[in-house]
Amino acid sequence: MSESPRTSSASCSDYLRDQLSASKSISDSHQQSDVINCLQTKIHESVKYQEKVLELEAQIKIAKETIHLQEAAFAFEKNEYENEILALRNSESQLRDHLTQVETNIKNQTYTYEVQVQLSQNAQQIDTLTKKYQKWKSKAKSTQNSLKELQEKISALTEEKYKIELNSNKIKDSFTEQNSQIQSQLESKDHEIQRLKDSLSNAEEKIKEKDSEKSQILEQINNIQKQSKEKRQKQKSILNDSISQCQSMQEQVNQLSQERDSLKELLTKAEGKLTKQKSRIAQLSDELEQSKDCDKLIHQLNDAHEDIESLKDRISNLKMALLQSKSLLEHISIEKDGIADLLGVGQDPLDQEWKMMKNKIEEMNESERVINGLQIQNQKLRARLTSALEIVKNAQVNEKKQVMYEEEKTKRIKLESILSELRANHEVSKALLKRYKIRSEFARTIIDNAHKLSRNVENLHSSIFGSNENKPMKSLALTVIFARRFFNSAMNEAPTDPLALQIFSKNKIFAEEKSEKAFSELLQKFTELSNEVVVAKQNILDLTQKCMDSTKQAAEYKSQSEKSSKDASEMEEKLEALTKRSNELQEELTKLIPPEDYNAQYTKARELKAQNKELQGKITELSAKIEQMETSTAIANEKAQKLKVELKDKDALVEEYVTTIDTKDKSISELNTIIREKSKEILALERIVQRYRQNENQLQSAYTCNAIEIQNNSQISTTTVKTSPQRIVEPDMSFTATINPLFLGH
Repeated sequence: MSESPRTSSASCSDYLRDQLSASKSISDSHQQSDVINCLQTKIHESVKYQEKVLELEAQIKIAKETIHLQEAAFAFEKNEYENEILALRNSESQLRDHLTQVETNIKNQTYTYEVQVQLSQNAQQIDTLTKKYQKWKSKAKSTQNSLKELQEKISALTEEKYKIELNSNKIKDSFTEQNSQIQSQLESKDHEIQRLKDSLSNAEEKIKEKDSEKSQILEQINNIQKQSKEKRQKQKSILNDSISQCQSMQEQVNQLSQERDSLKELLTKAEGKLTKQKSRIAQLSDELEQSKDCDKLIHQLNDAHEDIESLKDRISNLKMALLQSKSLLEHISIEKDGIADLLGVGQDPLDQEWKMMKNKIEEMNESERVINGLQIQNQKLRARLTSALEIVKNAQVNEKKQVMYEEEKTKRIKLESILSELRANHEVSKALLKRYKIRSEFARTIIDNAHKLSRNVENLHSSIFGSNENKPMKSLALTVIFARRFFNSAMNEAPTDPLALQIFSKNKIFAEEKSEKAFSELLQKFTELSNEVVVAKQNILDLTQKCMDSTKQAAEYKSQSEKSSKDASEMEEKLEALTKRSNELQEELTKLIPPEDYNAQYTKARELKAQNKELQGKITELSAKIEQMETSTAIANEKAQKLKVELKDKDALVEEYVTTIDTKDKSISELNTIIREKSKEILALERIVQRYRQNENQLQSAYTCNAIEIQNNSQISTTTVKTSPQRIVEPDMSFTATINPLFLGH
């Protein structure tokens, strides 16, 4: 009863075949179809309820594991909150130390800068700081907007998740309604279901304890939030007090500076504005960080609350499933009793082995073994018949092979005579080829030498006078003609005439006239070139005379250049004297300017450089703070992305639950189809047994016929083989149309 039909199909088929006697008794009665239909429905229901019990047990285990994981997560979050509180306290102490340092620096600083330079520098610093502040303010707004968008997306995802959970709950409710209808028919209860109830009650008590722990944690978190709010108010009051103290100190400094110079008052006011801006930036950064941390805590608490509610829903579903499992066990016991009645055996207890049913099944197996032995004997006789037929076929094949061998001998003799004639002709052609090769080599050497001479003369003529002929067109025309000739000769098998190509040879008369013209033209060209050489020599003599004249003119120009160089040296001496005089005048001017003014200007320049360095250091500090703000915003974005990933994981879990439900439905449908197929097999086996008893006499007659046919192998024909043995071996084809359709579950 507990074995699955997929893994042990053979054992299931044996079990069904063993029930032939019981099914025969049912077929004799009038209520045949009703009993089998009841059996089918009961088997379907038993399989379904067994699978549901296993699913419920797995869900209980999963719920316990999730509770343990949530406990660990709550402990981890508590430690994180404590660490964040310590970090906030450290930041408070650092801010207080920074304020004290600022106050001491204001008291100790003294300024000896010029008013206009200092004011311009302070104005530039203020402008840069305001620009940076506005930039970071815009970045903070953009980050807030992005966080709002993320929150909206998270809310949308939660809504989708809620919809999916509603759909899953609807599906579960539909299953529960079906199970409630079955429960109305069944009323008895068992001890095993009570044990499951006890385990569920323990689980409920644990869940209640977890709820109480959750309420305590929520109270602690609320207390922490209240404490953080109080600390914020205290920090704001402390900051306001420090600002007021700074303002009072600034007023005192202003009073002292008014006594000294009116210029120092402007400097102190500018410094006061800078300190206020710094304090405002620090306050804004702290408020942003604290608001982000509070929002994260609230989101995490909401997620935890939703998880706990989902666990409660699961527990309620498990309770309903346990009630269903009670009815399942009762249904199984009823089915067992029905099967025992069908087999005609006494009832065995559920907790122990079913010995009576096993003994009945073994008896049915023995009857099936006898049937299998008869089938094996039939197969042996059929193998003997096939061997006899193969012997006859082999004899016919050997006769055909002898005829083919004689035909091949005659063909070989003819081919040998033809080969001898071809070999004699081949030797004669080899001797002729040697002679023709020698002649062709002599002809090639003569033609090559003549061709080289003609080509050299033509090249010389073309290099001097140029070529008037269109040789590429001539070569193209010849290639086309020879290609067409070769194609025609290949298509038409005509005798080859080696003298046929004489048409394309050069005309001797035309070639001689052309060569004489070329030689005469070359002689005329040589005479012209010799005359040109004589003229060139005369021109060279004229050019040499002109070169001599040009050398004389160059000597005259050299003498003139020497005179000009002497004049340039005199001008250089005059310039040196003038430079010396200018240096003397500069020394006299330095003596006229007092050294005190020079030193004062020099010290002012140094002070300005030092002031610039200090301002650059302040700018670097501000940039470092801005970078810290950037890192904090990046961390916030990363945490938001982590929350997104967690939501995606939860959605994936919901989808997995839905897919598991679908797979279970598919498996149930597959089991139904398997049970239908097995019922068909039972009916087919019943028909086979009935038919087998009718054909026992036919088998005996077939055995006698087979013995006679084996003795007389030479007289076997193909018509005798096709009659009796195949009718015995293939009885199933005549039984398929006689199955009662009521047994198939339609």
